[in-house]
Amino acid sequence: MSNDLIEELRFEKDSNNIIAGHESDRNSLPIMRYRDHILYSLEIASTVIVVGETGCGKSTQIPQILYEAGWNFQDKVIAVSLPRRIATISLAMRVSQEMRVKKQVSYKIRFDDKTSNDTKIKFITDGALIREIMCDPLLTQYSVIMVDDAHERSIYTDLLLSLLKKIKVKRKDLRVIISSATIDAESYAEFFHDKGENIQILSIEGRTYPVDVYYLEEPCADYIKKAAETVKNIHESQPRGDILVFLTGQEDIHLFLQSLQDTSGLEGLPLYSGLSTEKQMEVFSSHHSGRRVIASTNIAETSITIEGICYVVDCCFVKAKIYNPASNTEYLNVIPISKAQASQRAGRAGRIRPGKCYRLCTESAFINLQESSVPEILRSDLTSTVLFLKSLGIRNIPNFQFIDQPNKTSVVKALEVLYSLGAIDDFGELTKTIGYQIAEFPIDPRFSVMLLNSCKDEFHCSREMLEIVSMLSIQNLFSGKGIENALWTKRKLGAKEGDHICLLNIFENFNRIQNFQERKRFCQEHKLSMRALQRAYQIKEQLYRIMGKFKCKIVSCDGDVEGILRCLVTGLFANAAQRNPNGTYKTVKGDQLFYLHPTSILGALKPPWVVFTEVIQQDKPYICEVSEIDADWLSELAPHYFSDTRAMQLQIQHRRLQNVAQ
Repeated sequence: MSNDLIEELRFEKDSNNIIAGHESDRNSLPIMRYRDHILYSLEIASTVIVVGETGCGKSTQIPQILYEAGWNFQDKVIAVSLPRRIATISLAMRVSQEMRVKKQVSYKIRFDDKTSNDTKIKFITDGALIREIMCDPLLTQYSVIMVDDAHERSIYTDLLLSLLKKIKVKRKDLRVIISSATIDAESYAEFFHDKGENIQILSIEGRTYPVDVYYLEEPCADYIKKAAETVKNIHESQPRGDILVFLTGQEDIHLFLQSLQDTSGLEGLPLYSGLSTEKQMEVFSSHHSGRRVIASTNIAETSITIEGICYVVDCCFVKAKIYNPASNTEYLNVIPISKAQASQRAGRAGRIRPGKCYRLCTESAFINLQESSVPEILRSDLTSTVLFLKSLGIRNIPNFQFIDQPNKTSVVKALEVLYSLGAIDDFGELTKTIGYQIAEFPIDPRFSVMLLNSCKDEFHCSREMLEIVSMLSIQNLFSGKGIENALWTKRKLGAKEGDHICLLNIFENFNRIQNFQERKRFCQEHKLSMRALQRAYQIKEQLYRIMGKFKCKIVSCDGDVEGILRCLVTGLFANAAQRNPNGTYKTVKGDQLFYLHPTSILGALKPPWVVFTEVIQQDKPYICEVSEIDADWLSELAPHYFSDTRAMQLQIQHRRLQNVAQ
């Protein structure tokens, strides 16, 4: 029996198991009472804002309502855009099963496109939809675009909404639905309002039960330990019902679940973005024994619905990227959540009956939380965003309309970074040799420059750089306890030159193995995520195709590690640092002090000069993915950035770019 036929039969079986319940459940959802109102609003307005409380059914039912009403006319597609991959995939699966179709409902995420000519409803990440604009500026294949979970205010969501506002001027037939549980509908309506345009706002009640909220009497020093204690108390004293625990990241989650291993009657399940799709989907399964404890990052906050949750334990923190334009560093930091986020998390407990939420903070600490989280566009490196807008022909970046205008300092810094990479000229326009080419790559512009340079005879390492960049583009490479496993693996497969060569070694060792079971064994032996390595391979294949478009030669350096390290400098020169006598590192520009991350293979060596990929803020500011370099390479390979003779010219250029950003 073929794999395709097996998959068809499995899909049919799963559908039959759930359809009977879904049909009656669907009609009881609050959103269904607004069916005619939604369709009428789309007839009289080009923008409809749906504020739907948790449990109203907006994410699963609005696409089906549109499909049933014939919004697929003339082979148009209904798009549902979401910030997160897991929500995109899980919603596509859910709607596909509810409709008892397979090919008509598909999803598209970065490096994974399941759509076809048969697709009528496409679930797509915001980032993937934005990339489509490069090839189809007016998004002509779509009749309706629903931007779901808009309240998350990711940088891609805000950028997408700004672009849709411009597209609607040219496409009067396009309908845009903005859907969320918590957004300020009036501010969105004001943003999309144009002269004479009618904008409809619908508020839909949810289907939730009351949730009792409990606080700590005293602050806790270790929220992982406190979360485990709270879960055990719930298990011993509370009625049946699954428990959802919010933590900040992969390592916290695995430490927490490890502490519950000896507790009988509890089934622990992790949920974070780096898990395989199969592992992520386990939390949606109705086949389980005992009480489930799902330990999740904030991806379970609003984007997805997990049945059976009656209790929520909230650490009240989240891991977020913070950008410092003064030092041009973006780092991961654990910060307190907002009151809006806390409310969404608590609401997860009230889906099937009255629930309980245990916040691992004092009530006074909760009162002092911000009302809402800071939009990502106000706290992020804007280099990729500015590059993308430039590639669309948008010249006046600072005056490009966003719901919240980004800081001009961040815009100027993004222009300076692009200029230093050779992507824009003295007048802020994209250069033909580099600018337009790196805009085609769906990765960090620094990595794109490294890929293009790797094809040159001077470096001659495009195959190796493809593999390194692919590995830098994945998350959660090491399974389980991150620091211990990362160090153990790097010592086995590492290289004295640094972490980038170590990543190359891991990829090449994995890629040499052709047998699936042997690959699986390799990952288990080396404490690696097979899903992450498979994703790295997918990324490599897509980047390979883009390089082919520019006729880049794929050549190997045949073990010439120096060529690889020199090529790294062409993209990471701004992240060059020198070792201090006390073992810390100071960036060459900006004089920022950092520590080598404990997972770095260079921890014991501490070479005098390094370049690094990113910064993580934990108990200290750490530099990650670090490689040793020769100090002379900086002035040789990035003279425009380091040479003293160019200092005055750079100051002049800084003022010129500030004028561009006025």
